Amino acid sequence: MEALNTQSPASAKKSYIPVLLLSFLFIVGSFFSWWSIVHANRQMHDQLLRQVLIAAQGIDIEQIEQLAGTESDLEKPAYGKLKEQLSRTRAAISKSRFVYLLGRSEF
Repeated sequence: MEALNTQSPASAKKSYIPVLLLSFLFIVGSFFSWWSIVHANRQMHDQLLRQVLIAAQGIDIEQIEQLAGTESDLEKPAYGKLKEQLSRTRAAISKSRFVYLLGRSEF
């Protein structure tokens, strides 16, 4: 017995159209999702950088230069003032948990 092919060549081509359309929509949707993530990441990065630059402008470099990075700094007035500045900066930036000063030493 011979199997009958009930689909004509034209209807076989039409069955690929929904698959191609869904594939296209998936690719376009994936691209826009990726672009949204990259855009949001860039915005958060820029916002964080602006906050850091504003906070850095409020730090008195002369007070930092008076500190040696040892336990004896705890008794210096410059340490207390600097600690207070950092506490106010931390309170001003609502989403921050900590504010640090980082530096290099040549020990």
